[in-house]
Amino acid sequence: MKSIVGRNSGRKPTPLRRLVLVLAAIACAGVSGIATAQPKLGSYTGTIEVSGTQFGPEVTYRATVKLSLPVSQRSGSTISAEFLTGEAPHASVRISQWDISHTEKSKDSGGQFNSYTCSLASPTEIPMSVSGVLDVNVKEKKHALSITLLSTTDASHLTAKYTLIPTGDAKREYGPINQVWDLKLQ
Repeated sequence: MKSIVGRNSGRKPTPLRRLVLVLAAIACAGVSGIATAQPKLGSYTGTIEVSGTQFGPEVTYRATVKLSLPVSQRSGSTISAEFLTGEAPHASVRISQWDISHTEKSKDSGGQFNSYTCSLASPTEIPMSVSGVLDVNVKEKKHALSITLLSTTDASHLTAKYTLIPTGDAKREYGPINQVWDLKLQ
């Protein structure tokens, strides 16, 4: 279950799936033919640290990606790790910060500006599927990396745990609202 502490006065928070777009932006493009990864050639294994802020709504995030990129071709001057989703071992993303907030630019029918804030209550780990390419030019000591991470969350079974903390006028009328979601597609 994902744990999120939130403040809400009118709108639902954006799902964590936006992280996929952010993580895709960490890489630069690399182009070459697709080849089958060969375990005997090795693999690039390690972590990628990601943090930043995006706007509309404002999201501040911090995450660590653990992955392994199997090498598919290797010569004296080049190393390539190319893989489609399902070819590489699965990755995992540990989200340690996810703060989101938004205030509407126009007033609602009651004359109020609706707004919400939401923060990750505790770090959470999400399994991911990896696809991409890594090209290394050993002689020139240059590389090009492009990876995409997609959540492997089972769309037929969605679970989450939320605590909504009302703000503004709603705070005087309502206390924290606890929600536990366990939804199954029928």
